[in-house]
Amino acid sequence: MDVMLEDNGEMMETMLIAGSVGAQICSTEKTELFRNGLRDTVRPVSAWWYFVKRRGFVEEYEDGSGDEDEDDDDNDMDSEG
Repeated sequence: MDVMLEDNGEMMETMLIAGSVGAQICSTEKTELFRNGLRDTVRPVSAWWYFVKRRGFVEEYEDGSGDEDEDDDDNDMDSEG
């Protein structure tokens, strides 16, 4: 979801992401569910994040004018040591 966020007077275009991110194993300490009541329950874990959008990032990446160094030979798979 797109959200305008104000941070100390500065307006930023952000995106809000929310949802289920995992599960947590809990203990009810009730022996009716499991003999020792430990690690007998699983519950969902939900969370949310804000991301600050960067204008033009995709366009810069696609036309090669981004921050990446195109002449970096250290990461070439076929270079000879």
